[in-house]
Amino acid sequence: LFIGHLNILSVTFAPLLLGLGIDYGIHWFARYQEEEQLHHLSKEEAIQSAMLKLGPGILLAGVTAALSFFPLVLTGFRGLMELGIITSMGMIMTTVTTLCLLPALTLVFDKQKAATAESSSVSDSKGRPLFTFNKKLSLAIIISTSIATGLSLWAGQDVAFDLNMLHLQSRNAESVIWEKKLLDVSDRSSMYGAVIAQSFEEIRQKTNALETLKTVSEVQSVLNMLPEDQKKKIGFLKKMKPVVSQIKPLKDPEDPVSISRLDRILGRIRFKMLDSEATKWGADKPLQSQMTQVRNLIYDLRKRLETMKKGDTLNILKRFEYALIQDLNDKFDILHKNVNTSPMELKDLPPPLIKRFVSENRSYLLRVYPTQDIWEPTFLGKFVHDLQSVDPDVIGDPVTLYVFTKAFRDACIKAAMYAVAFIFLVLLITFRSLVYAALVMIPLGAGTIWTVGLMDMFGVDFNLANSIFLPLIVGAGVEYGIIIVQRWRQGGGKNRDMVLPFSTAKGIILAGLTTTVGFGSLTVSDHQGIYSLGLLAVIGSLSILAAAIFLLPAVLHFVRQKGSIQI
Repeated sequence: LFIGHLNILSVTFAPLLLGLGIDYGIHWFARYQEEEQLHHLSKEEAIQSAMLKLGPGILLAGVTAALSFFPLVLTGFRGLMELGIITSMGMIMTTVTTLCLLPALTLVFDKQKAATAESSSVSDSKGRPLFTFNKKLSLAIIISTSIATGLSLWAGQDVAFDLNMLHLQSRNAESVIWEKKLLDVSDRSSMYGAVIAQSFEEIRQKTNALETLKTVSEVQSVLNMLPEDQKKKIGFLKKMKPVVSQIKPLKDPEDPVSISRLDRILGRIRFKMLDSEATKWGADKPLQSQMTQVRNLIYDLRKRLETMKKGDTLNILKRFEYALIQDLNDKFDILHKNVNTSPMELKDLPPPLIKRFVSENRSYLLRVYPTQDIWEPTFLGKFVHDLQSVDPDVIGDPVTLYVFTKAFRDACIKAAMYAVAFIFLVLLITFRSLVYAALVMIPLGAGTIWTVGLMDMFGVDFNLANSIFLPLIVGAGVEYGIIIVQRWRQGGGKNRDMVLPFSTAKGIILAGLTTTVGFGSLTVSDHQGIYSLGLLAVIGSLSILAAAIFLLPAVLHFVRQKGSIQI
């Protein structure tokens, strides 16, 4: 209704709605079963009690979940903006259907069971809290989790944001394999920066400036296809014209081929190639090596002349003499034409080359190739900055890759920061207490730190694929905190041990495990980006779940609240 289409991000990550949206139904049904079975209420009374006691918590969790995705709209990145709109509205709609449609469906279709001895025993087991946190246990949990948090902060320093998009692809993909082969054996990158010039003089100026950059290996333009210093070279050719004009086409010699005469000439040449002659001339080592090669070739040739039949030798030499004269005449013909040449112009180039480097409006393309691996983010940034120092309007795949990856990374980080700020503000307004708002954020804060520490242990970095999971971490962490704190405020006392009721714990554990199992299935993928998303989802979901189930109740044990609330 508001967007009208899906993009590559929203079509991939909109299923996040399933992972979070099902949580509210789980929480609601767990509390409904508790009210119905533990307190022996009728179906209508159980629904009403669950709505009064849990409804506000689900509503607040849904609003905070929507706020965890809504900041994507503020990033200015169109793909993320559309994803933020879809997921935020989806969370609101999921929350509304949970609170409005789910009770109605339950009222119509749920069949209330008659009370039996078996159901009474089940009710008694569910009436007992899943966990009871006394002072000793709570203190042990807080100390151990504090140590884990410190270790995670230390280990998390090595976790980076990997912007190398080549690391997101499947290692066995043919395109990845060939790209790596090109990087290993080729002197030229598969991608280049594109600089536009409007004249030959501008091409020369930009080429000279680009070639001085350490990150640039080669600059290609239409000027590479045209000879340099044409006026100077044509001047030399004109000076040669009197000499060249005297050269006449060669004719076949009238004298027959003489093998003995050829042998004498070869002997004199070989004598000039002796080491003693080289020393007399002061020849350097490379020249001496070439002289040795010539001497050996002459020796082999004279041996062939001695061993071959005279008739065969004469025929071979005659054919060689004819080919040699034809080749010399071709060279002389080229010389005659070149001394009368004119400067080579753009129109003289083949049409495919002109089309490659020259546009229809006479703009000229300069291809600028890097010296190193263009996929390496650090070098990519230096290369793009160097190109922009020469021409701020430079374009091409490297620029697009750099701008996209940097903008996407910054957008995800900003969205996560905005989400935490917005959610904390909503919690402050709702609870009207800084303490309660901070308590709700404990699973998110601790779980996120543990997640980063475990990422270092599993060798996972943030990347352009798994960073989308950040809003899901925020939404899930706050959701669990809201449910537990709300239940604590409803039944907590000043002098009692902190208890985590069975229905509340069951709802949170099931919600965390559904997210873990759903996204954990992505780890079977060969695509490295999808695999890292699945692995991060598993680590993050279990970390936040552990923080909510163990750490938050342990902290609540030491918090004194001003009385309890009933709804």
